[in-house]
Amino acid sequence: MSKNSCTSENNYDAALDDQIKEYFRKRGYRIESELTSSGSESVSKSDIVAAVQNGNQIKVFGIQVKRPSNKTTRITYTLDNNQHNIMVSFTDFIAYAFPDCVYLKTKMNTILYHTKFSIPSKISFKKTISNDDISKSFASNWGYLADKVIECTFGKILSSVKELNQIFSDMRTNPVRLFFVDLGLPNHLDHRYK
Repeated sequence: MSKNSCTSENNYDAALDDQIKEYFRKRGYRIESELTSSGSESVSKSDIVAAVQNGNQIKVFGIQVKRPSNKTTRITYTLDNNQHNIMVSFTDFIAYAFPDCVYLKTKMNTILYHTKFSIPSKISFKKTISNDDISKSFASNWGYLADKVIECTFGKILSSVKELNQIFSDMRTNPVRLFFVDLGLPNHLDHRYK
């Protein structure tokens, strides 16, 4: 990738996923995560699904990464209306991630700390949003969101390692089951649920 080329969303997903895992592991938590494929993302509405275990409690949460664009004089992000509307229903489970650097190579090792996180219901939908819009949405840094995961105020709480193993099996093989059976999300949100 040339220095001036724009970074793909998959690069942001992978860098954030690695750093989220490192963050929790350094603090003594067991964490498993999965980057969702495009087919899984259509169901899960997230790019990263992670499960953090502390004792017998497991918190599962999702991150929907939005790639920054610098096509204008300021950094902007593109939202999808259908995805946003569904994500509002998943407010306690999925957060948007808005990295603030267009060229990931310059901040690869610290991208987690150059990203704002926001709950979808706090963002008024616009197709293109800016950092100003994100700031008005009560966006937070990573530490605040991580604390919410640890405090069990963000994410779905599960209670057994068997469930954790089933979650990651379903994530790879049956994303509809994962989100609408394992995590108990409302099945009316996806027409493919059987």
